[in-house]
Amino acid sequence: MDYNIDWHSENSAKNELTRAEVKADYLQAKAAGKVPITEFQNRQADRLMMQAPSTLTRKQVRQEIATYRGQIFFDTHGH
Repeated sequence: MDYNIDWHSENSAKNELTRAEVKADYLQAKAAGKVPITEFQNRQADRLMMQAPSTLTRKQVRQEIATYRGQIFFDTHGH
């Protein structure tokens, strides 16, 4: 079976792209949303979000939790 293992090296030799051109293509594809995000990148983003300093007061956090708990209660009890 041919799994196109040599595809990259064959196409690199044909196209003769520079490192800068490859990087520019990658960044353009990433900006267009064409580069898939890996599970590792998702976890890394979540971790960074959790490390960000909070801008909420304790009172605001308690209010958000109470609102969220109320939504769960109503969603699960059909009210």
